[in-house]
Amino acid sequence: MAGPKLDNVARNGTVFLAVIVGGAALMWLAPILTPLALALFLAVMIDSFARVLEARLPVVTHKLALPLAIILSALLFGGTAYFIADNATSFAGQLVDYTPKLNGLIARLADAMGLDVPPTVDQMFQQLNPTRY
Repeated sequence: MAGPKLDNVARNGTVFLAVIVGGAALMWLAPILTPLALALFLAVMIDSFARVLEARLPVVTHKLALPLAIILSALLFGGTAYFIADNATSFAGQLVDYTPKLNGLIARLADAMGLDVPPTVDQMFQQLNPTRY
Protein backbone atom coordinates (compact mmCIF):
# COMPACT_ATOMS: atom_id res chain seq x y z
CA MET A 1 0.00 0.00 0.00
CA ALA A 2 1.48 3.30 -1.07
CA GLY A 3 1.45 6.44 1.09
CA PRO A 4 -0.56 9.54 0.23
CA LYS A 5 0.26 11.04 -3.14
CA LEU A 6 1.71 14.54 -3.15
CA ASP A 7 0.53 16.90 -5.78
CA ASN A 8 3.07 18.63 -8.02
CA VAL A 9 3.12 21.89 -6.04
CA ALA A 10 3.89 20.15 -2.74
CA ARG A 11 6.55 17.94 -4.36
CA ASN A 12 8.23 20.91 -6.08
CA GLY A 13 8.10 22.94 -2.87
CA THR A 14 9.72 20.10 -0.95
CA VAL A 15 12.49 19.79 -3.55
CA PHE A 16 13.03 23.56 -3.51
CA LEU A 17 13.32 23.64 0.29
CA ALA A 18 15.64 20.62 0.26
CA VAL A 19 17.96 22.36 -2.21
CA ILE A 20 18.04 25.52 -0.08
CA VAL A 21 18.71 23.56 3.13
CA GLY A 22 21.38 21.48 1.36
CA GLY A 23 23.10 24.61 0.03
CA ALA A 24 22.99 26.24 3.46
CA ALA A 25 24.47 23.09 5.02
CA LEU A 26 27.28 23.08 2.45
CA MET A 27 28.04 26.75 3.15
CA TRP A 28 27.96 26.14 6.90
CA LEU A 29 30.24 23.10 6.62
CA ALA A 30 32.64 24.68 4.09
CA PRO A 31 35.50 25.06 6.60
CA ILE A 32 35.33 21.30 7.21
CA LEU A 33 34.52 20.12 3.70
CA THR A 34 37.16 22.17 1.84
CA PRO A 35 40.21 20.46 3.41
CA LEU A 36 38.42 17.13 3.12
CA ALA A 37 37.84 17.65 -0.60
CA LEU A 38 41.47 18.71 -1.08
CA ALA A 39 42.70 15.63 0.80
CA LEU A 40 40.46 13.39 -1.30
CA PHE A 41 41.71 15.02 -4.50
CA LEU A 42 45.35 14.56 -3.46
CA ALA A 43 44.73 10.95 -2.45
CA VAL A 44 43.21 10.16 -5.84
CA MET A 45 46.03 11.96 -7.68
CA ILE A 46 48.79 10.20 -5.72
CA ASP A 47 47.12 6.81 -6.08
CA SER A 48 46.80 7.35 -9.82
CA PHE A 49 50.45 8.42 -9.98
CA ALA A 50 51.41 5.22 -8.11
CA ARG A 51 49.47 3.11 -10.60
CA VAL A 52 51.18 4.84 -13.53
CA LEU A 53 54.61 4.30 -11.95
CA GLU A 54 53.79 0.63 -11.39
CA ALA A 55 52.54 0.15 -14.94
CA ARG A 56 55.30 2.08 -16.76
CA LEU A 57 58.36 1.13 -14.71
CA PRO A 58 58.97 -2.61 -14.47
CA VAL A 59 61.37 -2.10 -11.54
CA VAL A 60 58.63 -0.59 -9.33
CA THR A 61 56.69 -3.22 -7.41
CA HIS A 62 53.18 -2.85 -6.02
CA LYS A 63 54.47 -2.24 -2.48
CA LEU A 64 57.01 0.36 -3.65
CA ALA A 65 54.70 2.31 -5.97
CA LEU A 66 52.70 4.25 -3.36
CA PRO A 67 55.64 5.41 -1.18
CA LEU A 68 57.56 6.36 -4.32
CA ALA A 69 54.57 8.31 -5.64
CA ILE A 70 54.22 10.17 -2.32
CA ILE A 71 57.92 11.05 -2.23
CA LEU A 72 58.00 12.15 -5.88
CA SER A 73 54.83 14.21 -5.45
CA ALA A 74 56.26 15.95 -2.37
CA LEU A 75 59.52 16.64 -4.20
CA LEU A 76 57.69 18.03 -7.24
CA PHE A 77 55.49 20.22 -5.05
CA GLY A 78 58.46 21.43 -3.01
CA GLY A 79 60.49 22.12 -6.14
CA THR A 80 57.65 24.10 -7.66
CA ALA A 81 57.18 26.12 -4.46
CA TYR A 82 60.93 26.80 -4.30
CA PHE A 83 61.01 27.87 -7.96
CA ILE A 84 58.10 30.28 -7.46
CA ALA A 85 59.55 31.72 -4.24
CA ASP A 86 63.01 32.08 -5.80
CA ASN A 87 61.68 33.94 -8.82
CA ALA A 88 59.25 36.10 -6.85
CA THR A 89 62.03 38.41 -5.66
CA SER A 90 63.34 39.04 -9.16
CA PHE A 91 59.76 39.51 -10.39
CA ALA A 92 59.13 42.09 -7.67
CA GLY A 93 62.37 43.87 -8.62
CA GLN A 94 61.39 43.98 -12.28
CA LEU A 95 57.89 45.07 -11.41
CA VAL A 96 59.26 48.33 -10.01
CA ASP A 97 60.78 49.07 -13.42
CA TYR A 98 57.57 48.20 -15.26
CA THR A 99 55.14 49.98 -12.91
CA PRO A 100 54.81 53.17 -15.01
CA LYS A 101 54.18 51.14 -18.17
CA LEU A 102 51.63 48.93 -16.39
CA ASN A 103 49.85 51.95 -14.92
CA GLY A 104 49.59 53.44 -18.43
CA LEU A 105 48.21 50.16 -19.80
CA ILE A 106 45.70 49.93 -16.95
CA ALA A 107 44.65 53.54 -17.55
CA ARG A 108 44.03 52.82 -21.25
CA LEU A 109 42.02 49.69 -20.42
CA ALA A 110 40.02 51.57 -17.79
CA ASP A 111 39.33 54.35 -20.29
CA ALA A 112 38.16 51.79 -22.86
CA MET A 113 35.86 50.25 -20.25
CA GLY A 114 34.49 53.63 -19.20
CA LEU A 115 36.01 53.81 -15.69
CA ASP A 116 36.56 57.33 -14.41
CA VAL A 117 39.36 56.59 -11.94
CA PRO A 118 41.63 53.72 -13.00
CA PRO A 119 43.36 51.70 -10.28
CA THR A 120 47.14 51.65 -10.06
CA VAL A 121 49.42 48.63 -9.75
CA ASP A 122 50.14 49.56 -6.11
CA GLN A 123 46.41 49.69 -5.30
CA MET A 124 45.88 46.29 -6.92
CA PHE A 125 48.72 44.71 -4.91
CA GLN A 126 47.33 46.19 -1.71
CA GLN A 127 44.00 44.47 -2.43
CA LEU A 128 45.72 41.17 -3.26
CA ASN A 129 45.55 38.80 -0.31
CA PRO A 130 47.32 35.52 -1.12
CA THR A 131 46.32 33.91 2.19
CA ARG A 132 42.72 33.98 0.97
CA TYR A 133 43.63 31.53 -1.78
